[in-house]
Amino acid sequence: MSVDLIAMLAIIGSLILQEYLAGTVIVLMMVGGIAHAWRQEQLVNIPAEEVEIGMHVVVKPGEMAPVDGLIISGMSSVSEADLTGEPLPVRKARGAMIFSGSVNLDGVLEVEATKRSAESKYAQIVRLVQEVELASVSDFEEVFGKGVHGTIMASPHEQPEIPITHDFPVAIGNRTFMRSLHIVLPEKLLAERSQRTEHGQIVSFLAVENQVVGLIVLEDIPRPDLAYLVPGLKQVGVRHTVLLTGDNETIAEQIGQAAKVDQIVARCLPEEKVRSIKQLLDASYKVLMVGDGVNDAPALASASVGLALGSQGLTAASSAADAILLSTDILRVVLAVKLGRHVMRVARQGIWIGIGLSFIAMVFQIYIFYEGQEKTLTHYRHLLCATIYLS
Repeated sequence: MSVDLIAMLAIIGSLILQEYLAGTVIVLMMVGGIAHAWRQEQLVNIPAEEVEIGMHVVVKPGEMAPVDGLIISGMSSVSEADLTGEPLPVRKARGAMIFSGSVNLDGVLEVEATKRSAESKYAQIVRLVQEVELASVSDFEEVFGKGVHGTIMASPHEQPEIPITHDFPVAIGNRTFMRSLHIVLPEKLLAERSQRTEHGQIVSFLAVENQVVGLIVLEDIPRPDLAYLVPGLKQVGVRHTVLLTGDNETIAEQIGQAAKVDQIVARCLPEEKVRSIKQLLDASYKVLMVGDGVNDAPALASASVGLALGSQGLTAASSAADAILLSTDILRVVLAVKLGRHVMRVARQGIWIGIGLSFIAMVFQIYIFYEGQEKTLTHYRHLLCATIYLS
């Protein structure tokens, strides 16, 4: 029986027994096993464990990066969802880092290995999962928009110096959630939270055994190419740009300034996005709405043209949109607008040329008609004169 078949049976068994972490370990252990490496100007397949620092490997479309490395040639969208949880692929080119376990989606990348396979991100994740010994969670509860808490039940450890079983109550959430659990919030961490929220970051408290041990800080970092979007749109004829976002004013201002938009509307609910678009339509503007989320679907349907972004398949946004851009490159929006305007210009030219040719044809037909009429009248005049002469 082959290793792949054994692994497949193990994964199926873990799903049936609801041992999802065990299945995750098996999947992680099976991916990234082969690397395409250059040896004596030939591309050969070798085990990922044999890749040394400085070796050049090729990652083809649809393949998983076998090691951590620096991209030295090529450009592609890379999915890091299994490593970071970020669902949208990241566009990477020469000079960018790529981590083992990430999936190359469309282009061919040549990568210089910066770490051995055993030291890579993939190996670290496997070790971390193995270290938690497939711990189970009980008493899990979520309070929507505020936080989650539960009890982590660790399984027996092989090393005798470590306690056999120890249950850890864990909670993650905002201030209101922590206070509802009667967990005291240290003043130092409250001050840190206030400072970070002023900079547009999202902060949650982490508590273990009813004691706050740290903060979890989340932040949306604008993509570097975002600064070129609005100038590009202005070059192709877009006169006014508006950012409609559900984020607070601080985050909206940061994103808006990075994107160089003309107007910013923060804390926008779906119905408020629709209202903003209708106001522009009532002012006789033609509105292009660009969005990628479920909350963007009503606005996409309300705009003159709705353009859905992303390559994540059929979504509410793509169903409501007039067109779908199957790319994560935000600058493709500029290209889409440019192509759309070019198509409309060609269509208008075709219409006017058709009308002009039709007019010329009508004039020519009228000329032929009157020319024929004149010849007929001349013929009848000659006949009439001849008749009078004979009489």
